[in-house]
Amino acid sequence: MDPVKPGDLMKGSGVAEVIFSKDPKFKIGDKVLGLTFWQRYSILKAKDLTLLPKNYKDYSDFLGVLGISGLTAYFGFKKIGNLKKGEIVVVSAAAGAVGEIAVQLAKNAGCVVIGIASSKEKCDYVKSIGADFVIDYKKDNLIQKMKEYCPKGFDVYFDNVGGDMLDNLLMYIKDETRIIACGSISTYNDEPGKRYRLKNYSRIVIKRAIIQGFIFTDYAK
Repeated sequence: MDPVKPGDLMKGSGVAEVIFSKDPKFKIGDKVLGLTFWQRYSILKAKDLTLLPKNYKDYSDFLGVLGISGLTAYFGFKKIGNLKKGEIVVVSAAAGAVGEIAVQLAKNAGCVVIGIASSKEKCDYVKSIGADFVIDYKKDNLIQKMKEYCPKGFDVYFDNVGGDMLDNLLMYIKDETRIIACGSISTYNDEPGKRYRLKNYSRIVIKRAIIQGFIFTDYAK
């Protein structure tokens, strides 16, 4: 998807109500999910829309836990993470839209969860949704906390941040750790040619780790 440019409509998923349709699949009054942009009315192609169930209690669920963020966390674990009960799972940006779902899914799978966030308020929230341990990366010493919380390393890392955080965490991976490369928010605004380069890459080889990127639309069907 191209970046938003000055003057463009803001892009984003939305739940919409059909007020006119040339496709028999959609009736007036139906609720649909799609890339609606931030506007009151849109003309959209039927193939780009998903018909939602009638009389659903709260359609905003389809923009959250049942939407892009929830599905991203779900498929990241299902297709790459392959969680096993008792494993140690680290989630960065754990208070974010994807991270908060990842924390809860990992906890529901019987894993020990370490969440990483950026303020006391966010860390308290991550703790409240089930994380066993929380690290404030702006206040705490990440390396020291990892030594304390998982001295023998961790099994799965749901990475939303990339950059030096990923680099530092590579020092704590176990044999065959699975790293779910979901995002790299720490580097999005870096200038081309000045983006962070991993220094601890050899750890992936030594520990026979798996690092795999994905986009939730890979599993749309």
